Amino acid sequence: MKKLYCLISILFLITPLLFSQPWQSVQSDPSVSISDISFLSNGMNGWAVGSTSAQSNYLNGLYRTSDGGLNWNYQNFPNTTLIQGVFFIDASTGWIVGSSGSIYKSTNGGLNWFTQSSGTGRILYKVYFINANTGWIVGGRQDGTTYHVLKTTNGGTNWQDLSFGSGNYSTEGLFFLNDQTGWVCGNDNTIAGAIHKTTNGGLTWTRKTVPSATTSVTSIKFANANIGWAASSSIYNSGPIYYSSNGGETWTVQTNTNQHYHYVDVKDDQNAVVVAYKVLGSTGTHVFTTSNGGSNWIDHNTPISNYTRAIKYIGNNIWIGADYSQILKSTNSGVNWNFQYRSYRLKSVAWLTDNIGFITGNTISGSIGYSLKTTNGGLNWFPDLNSPGGAQILFVNANYGWVLWEGNTANVWRTSDGGNNWTQNYIPASGWTGGIHFINENTGWAFGSNGNLKFTTNGGASWTSQNPASSNYVSDVQFINQNEGWLGGGYGGVNGFISHTTNTGQTWTPQVPASSTHILDIFFLDNNYGWAIMFGGSMQRTTNGGATWSLIGSIVANFAEKIYMINQNTGWLVAYNLATGGGNGLGYIYKTTNGGNSWTNEYTTTWPRSDLTNIGLQGTNTLWVTGNHNTILKYDISSGLTQHGNTLPEEFNLYQNYPNPFNPTTNIKFDVSKSSNVKITVYNIIGEEIDVLVNEQLNAGSYKVDWDGTNYSSGVYFYRLETDEFIDVKKMLMIK
Repeated sequence: MKKLYCLISILFLITPLLFSQPWQSVQSDPSVSISDISFLSNGMNGWAVGSTSAQSNYLNGLYRTSDGGLNWNYQNFPNTTLIQGVFFIDASTGWIVGSSGSIYKSTNGGLNWFTQSSGTGRILYKVYFINANTGWIVGGRQDGTTYHVLKTTNGGTNWQDLSFGSGNYSTEGLFFLNDQTGWVCGNDNTIAGAIHKTTNGGLTWTRKTVPSATTSVTSIKFANANIGWAASSSIYNSGPIYYSSNGGETWTVQTNTNQHYHYVDVKDDQNAVVVAYKVLGSTGTHVFTTSNGGSNWIDHNTPISNYTRAIKYIGNNIWIGADYSQILKSTNSGVNWNFQYRSYRLKSVAWLTDNIGFITGNTISGSIGYSLKTTNGGLNWFPDLNSPGGAQILFVNANYGWVLWEGNTANVWRTSDGGNNWTQNYIPASGWTGGIHFINENTGWAFGSNGNLKFTTNGGASWTSQNPASSNYVSDVQFINQNEGWLGGGYGGVNGFISHTTNTGQTWTPQVPASSTHILDIFFLDNNYGWAIMFGGSMQRTTNGGATWSLIGSIVANFAEKIYMINQNTGWLVAYNLATGGGNGLGYIYKTTNGGNSWTNEYTTTWPRSDLTNIGLQGTNTLWVTGNHNTILKYDISSGLTQHGNTLPEEFNLYQNYPNPFNPTTNIKFDVSKSSNVKITVYNIIGEEIDVLVNEQLNAGSYKVDWDGTNYSSGVYFYRLETDEFIDVKKMLMIK
């Protein structure tokens, strides 16, 4: 045993170790915008692709199924370019295309991919093959001088550039009946819709007149040599669906969907389907179907409200793909829909007891929700079909809780039995409602844009208005008891304000913030200590209930979403950067041990658009964070860390634990001679890290921390102190 201990000690001291971050990833799944779906005619073998990005940080998603979508398997794909289109000619052979002229080919069903040379750097949108050798690709997005078309006759070993025309064009969709006859669609340099036809395999093209020309034609499909449909995308018209009965020589508008973005697929000359999404004033994602050649179109609602760019129609089965890696299937031609895959943006976490907790999410405002539940303290999370899901969830005790569906016509759902049943109530519309706060089973607030502040005394069944002393956006409300509370907000990154009440909000009195920057979140420990985080990562603090506010430390992030302090010194916040305007789109977790004067980055996400959204406490010792990409993070707080002694140590020291042997808790003392990053880690007999007791910046002093071995068996363990310039390891023995 002594030799083993010495060996492990030496390894710890001289071997660089890859330490895990203090935050444990409980789950995460890549969340991308599905852009294309390919299925074989058997309706069983299918592939879906999509991507997302921020700056030059790319994330691709490839999903495969062999059972009609009952199971979709995510597969890692190179993140060097953005993938856009997919097509498989059989169960083995397929292609994926994307940005920078990228082409990938698989000959084993998508398990492995190798690159092919396109000879272009332009973006490639869609790929279509009529057999294993002959295929075409379209692309370009107002970035070239031609309608962009590539062709191969040897399975992609070589690609011929058949681009045509002049000016800046986008070619977004294609379909070929055979090796001679095909169509491509897109728009010209005036953004007018364009459909071109070839009868010689793409060597020459003829443009056809498209009605409602102020729109891009994004998708085209023919049932036979005569009958075909095309779909449009534009926010400037009423959403025309085009129809041709003469091989695309002429086109008519069969119907208008009143939606903005459309993609079409065709089963035969009588049955066609269009998926549509309206950007402005969205009423959700719609699917329009016809079973009589377009004489009538039926509008079907789907359970999502997102950009939807992928659709496939086989038999009575329709698949659609959307943002957040959502893949849905209908088995009755669009009447009903079931999720087959999704990676939601998880937005809120709440705990009823130490064992029971909920996490909710949504993909966009309105009645689109998703909920996860745990009954074993977070060891396992499973979808909860009883909960409505939504933008925010909170509980005031083990029975009473609420879920918010945010929006201009917001709803709040209430449970009085721990989430087994929920009752829906509407919040009177007076602008956007984006948050709720309750202090007991009856009393609560809902808040949002234009000074929108609603108050309820019956759990949300009815609401009255309060005046927050500002007409700007109310970002957050917090009460420390039924009478006293604060709220804060702003607009457009500025116009920051804080208001205070001591009479349950009957009157709100403005306070003077330390900065006029837009306040995003507030947190109060008691009636004295409070914090406000602002747009751009700056912060302010009060120690007298808001009578005065002072600027404190800041972080490097656009949006500090939520802050949680466990005492006057120690707390955490979650933040993220925008994925647009040059932002890196990453999420961050910061910690302070000096009341917010300075912050240390403890966790940084890696995928683009991985914003972190919420932080919550389970019991007294575990923090949970939620975010995009179906992200759940967990952190065990070192609640036993205390400082002792009045003299400053002259050197770093790690002392023998006491008692030793122990059952099941022991105390570990250590000295820090100067301010340093300090980490104390516990390992089992084979050198596996099992617990992190301390991982933070500590000032000079003498400290002690407890370790609880309740969840571990009797035996030898090691604990290791690591600072910026000191490392030591000691052995301890637990006997139960």
